[in-house]
Amino acid sequence: MTRLVVLGVMSFAMAQTPQPAVRPPGQLELHQQVERQLGPGQEDEFRVDVETGTFLRVAVTKNGADVSLILADPDGVALVNADSANGAFGFESASFIADRRGAYRIRVEKSPRTSESGRYRIEL
Repeated sequence: MTRLVVLGVMSFAMAQTPQPAVRPPGQLELHQQVERQLGPGQEDEFRVDVETGTFLRVAVTKNGADVSLILADPDGVALVNADSANGAFGFESASFIADRRGAYRIRVEKSPRTSESGRYRIEL
């Protein structure tokens, strides 16, 4: 009987703790827009294959989702973080030049400053 009570309490505690939800990585292609919705604690990851010396500019149009944009190298080390104070509407953009060939990562994270869900559009 004690085990059932403990398990019930553990299940309740786990259900109350929001877990970040990361969707499987998507592939971004040049001039191909992707539109998605994000809620609290959620993030999306995209990948883009680039050659050494390639200039990349990523632009996010926020339509109700206050998001930040993180560009990372193939090892996952963050290179650029863009998080302007314009709230849930407007733009975020970030640029970099690839110092080596590989699959660079682009993360779009829902800002912890707001609890609303909203949409965004991302494009290379």
